Amino acid sequence: MTLLTRADGLVARIAAFEATKALAKEAEGLRTRAEQLQAAAREVRRVRAHQAALRANGIDPERDGTSAPPLAARARELLGAFDADRKAILTVQPPLDHSFLRPVKSVCERVDLACANAWQTSAGAILGLLPDDLLNVLERIADLAADVRRIRALQQEGKGIVDGNPGSNAAAVATALTRLRAISTEKSYRWAQLSGGGIPEEVVRFLRRAAVREARLSEVTPALVEWLTARGLLNAFRVSPG
Repeated sequence: MTLLTRADGLVARIAAFEATKALAKEAEGLRTRAEQLQAAAREVRRVRAHQAALRANGIDPERDGTSAPPLAARARELLGAFDADRKAILTVQPPLDHSFLRPVKSVCERVDLACANAWQTSAGAILGLLPDDLLNVLERIADLAADVRRIRALQQEGKGIVDGNPGSNAAAVATALTRLRAISTEKSYRWAQLSGGGIPEEVVRFLRRAAVREARLSEVTPALVEWLTARGLLNAFRVSPG
């Protein structure tokens, strides 16, 4: 074999190697783009499922479709380009990151926020608030402390549901709402038992002052005595010299 023949063979092998390298680089680029598009598709499916799960349970996240039409049109353009030439995924202009992937991510983030706000608003309305200042006072009364702690435990459990993410499954959302309603019902019942349908202002003033040992005997009115007696709390208080 002459030197020239060997040189020709080497050139051919180098050319084949370079072609293989180019194909490998192209394949890596295609794989990366495919993974990016798959991730974007998963996010879109996730937020759509989240929206659907909430709406199936009567909770409608605020719509923000400002970027949806342009993105839908862009997706159709990209699909047409890829169908015509798979390499277009690597050379598409404007660049895929800026013209599609980032906008998709931004829209998904806005949908997530809208879903979270809608859930917290609706679920929070079911749970309701507690008069913490009054509970703090009532908890200092030994005979009422256990009831107050149970009410607080119910509120804490409910708050965990309100602040959490019920998921993208309609049944899971329904389960969370059912539990919230049960918590709210029990909490309302226990508070009604505790407060007797409402605590008169003069009783509230006395309890607050008694909690910090500032109540005076002159503040003990017939209405206060009646309220405490009806709840078996009259003997929960002691008179001591100031």
